[in-house]
Amino acid sequence: MVPSKFLTGVCDSPHYALYRVFDTLNLSRKTIHTIENYRLKTIASHLGINTTGIHRAETDANITMKLFEELKKIGNSEI
Repeated sequence: MVPSKFLTGVCDSPHYALYRVFDTLNLSRKTIHTIENYRLKTIASHLGINTTGIHRAETDANITMKLFEELKKIGNSEI
């Protein structure tokens, strides 16, 4: 999977040493077991997050942030 390899390389940079990285796809797979797929729209809709305007950069970033916040509420132990 290209994004993971890319992120691994970027996150090895000393500039990112102060930040933790969370993969909302993996967190979703570990937390939610009752959905048909793990596309951003499917996961967000399942959690009641508005997906109007999905596939626009700013909207996707906001949806991902809300998704992360919902996963924290669910209590995933890795967060």
